[in-house]
Amino acid sequence: MRKKSFSFLIVLCIGILMLTGCIGGSKDVVKKDPKGTTNKDEKVTLKIFRPANVDDTSKDPVFQEIGKRLNVNVEIITAPWDQVNNKTNLMMQSKEEIDIIQADFQGNPWRKWAEDGLMYNLSDLVKGKEKQFPFITSITDAKSFAGLKVNGDKYFIPGSHHGQDTAMYIRQDWLDKLHLEMPKTMNDFYKVLKAFKEQDPDGNGKADTIGLQVTMPAPDNFAELDGVIHGFGGSFGGFFEDYVIRNDKVVPLETTDDTKDGFGFINKLYREGLMNKDFSNLKNVDEGNAKYLYANKAGVIWTSRTAEFETNIQKADSNAKLAFLPPVVAEGHQFIPSQGSAWWMMIGIPKTSKHPDKALQFIEFVNSKEGRELLVAGVKGRHFTTLTDDGVYDRNKANWEKDYDVKANGYDHPLWWGFLSTVHGYIPVKDYPTFEEALKNVHMFVSDEDAKKEFNWKTAVKYGGFYNEPNPFHAVYIQSVQDKRSNIQNNVKAVYFLKMITAKNEKEVEKLWDDYKKAWEAAGGKEVIKAYQDFYNKNLK
Repeated sequence: MRKKSFSFLIVLCIGILMLTGCIGGSKDVVKKDPKGTTNKDEKVTLKIFRPANVDDTSKDPVFQEIGKRLNVNVEIITAPWDQVNNKTNLMMQSKEEIDIIQADFQGNPWRKWAEDGLMYNLSDLVKGKEKQFPFITSITDAKSFAGLKVNGDKYFIPGSHHGQDTAMYIRQDWLDKLHLEMPKTMNDFYKVLKAFKEQDPDGNGKADTIGLQVTMPAPDNFAELDGVIHGFGGSFGGFFEDYVIRNDKVVPLETTDDTKDGFGFINKLYREGLMNKDFSNLKNVDEGNAKYLYANKAGVIWTSRTAEFETNIQKADSNAKLAFLPPVVAEGHQFIPSQGSAWWMMIGIPKTSKHPDKALQFIEFVNSKEGRELLVAGVKGRHFTTLTDDGVYDRNKANWEKDYDVKANGYDHPLWWGFLSTVHGYIPVKDYPTFEEALKNVHMFVSDEDAKKEFNWKTAVKYGGFYNEPNPFHAVYIQSVQDKRSNIQNNVKAVYFLKMITAKNEKEVEKLWDDYKKAWEAAGGKEVIKAYQDFYNKNLK
C-alpha cells in the first residue's frame, strides 16, 4: 500500500511541476481551455477563406501591422469565382481546418452546417463579452439580419458593406451639347436616350452611339436596369426579393403590373437600339465599358465607380463629364427604391478552427475603426501621415507603388473590399443603439486627392441612397420555400425576363408576361408568398 501511495504522490508532483513549467517545459507553454482559447502571448496562424485570387500577405505591410497588433499570422485560402461554392462546401464536408469561412447565402447549405454542429455558435462565444465585440454584437442583433439566425442563435455574421453605392449617371457634356435638360420623368429619359443615339453627341459624324449601357454579369442578374424598372414601381427581384407590405399583405413586386409596364419600356429601348443589344453576351461591366463607355459611345451608366469611369472616358474625350441622375419616374407610377441593405457573403467560424477566440477577435478588428484605417488608408507613417476627423487622409503614392500593384488595384489596399468587410471607412456601432442607425451614419474615408473630386466614396454612398431603402424581409431565410425561390430565380425569371427584354414587339411582351406569371405560380410562387406572409404576421405585423 505504501509503495502505491508513494508512486501516486510522485506522479502527482511531476504533473504539478509540468503544469507550472518547472520540468520539461518553459514559461511559454500554451494553455487552452475546452473552447480552444489560446494564451494571448502565443502567435497563431489564422486560416481564412476568401473568394478570388489573393496575393501572399506574408510580406504585405498592412498584414504585418495587423499581425503585430493581434499577434497573428494570416494564411488566406481561396478559389476562383466559379469554384467558390464547391470549395467551401468541400472544406466543410471534409472538415478541413479553417478558422474563418466566407459562405454564399444561396450557394452554400449554411443553415445545415449550423444545425449539424459544424459551426461555432457565436451567441455562446460572445456571451458576457459583448463590450469586447461591439461590431459583431451590433450587426448580429440587427433586425435587418434576423433572417440569418438558426433556431434563434447566431452562427453567421453578414459581410458588412458601407451601404448601397450604386446609382445612375449620365453624360452631362452630352446633355449640354445637345441642349437637353436633366430628365425627370421616364418620358424625358426616353427622349434623352433617343437624342444620344441619333444626334451624334460624340461629334464624329457617325451613328455609333447608344443611350443606356447595360451588361448582364449572370443569367439572372438584370441589376443595371434597376433604375429603370423601379421607376415604374416594379422590380426584377433577385438576391433578396423586393416584397413590400400593402394593407398588411405581402406583395411581390416582380408580379405586379408596374413591373410589366417596366418591361414594356425596356423592350422599347432594346428594339430601338437606345441600349446596347449585345448586353447578354458581355462578360462583365469592364468588357461593356471597353466597347462603349470608354470608347465615348454610351450616355448613361449604372455604377458605383463613377470617378474611375469618368477618368477613363476622358482618355477618349477630354471634355467628358458624368453627372448624378436622380431617379426618374414613369407617369402614373411611383418610384420604389430597391429593397434591402447592402452586404456580401456570410462569415462564420467552423468547429475545425483551432483558435475561435482569435478568429472572433480578428473579425471584430477588421470591422473596427482601427482595422478599417489600416485596410483602407494603409500603415500610418508609410502610406499616409494624417487622417482627419472627416475621414480625409494624405496618401503617399510613392510607397503605395512600392508595396502594391496600383495598376490592378489603384491606390487602395487589394483586400479592403470583400475581406470580411466592404466598407471604405467604418460603421460607428459604438455611437448608436442599433446597427441600422450606425449604418445610416457610416464614416467614409477618402484620400485628400479624391476629396477634391466630385465623385468619391462619400458621394457614392450619398447618391446610392436615393435608389435604396430598408426591407423588412432583408436576409429572411425560410428553409421550407428556399428551393422554390431558387427555382423561380434560376428557371423562371432568368428565362422570361431576358425574353421580354428582347421581344420583337409589344404584343410578344404581353404574351410572355402572361406565360411568366403562369410559370411563376407553377414553380411555387404563391407558396413562397404565403411563407413570407406567415413570417410577417408572426414577427413584423
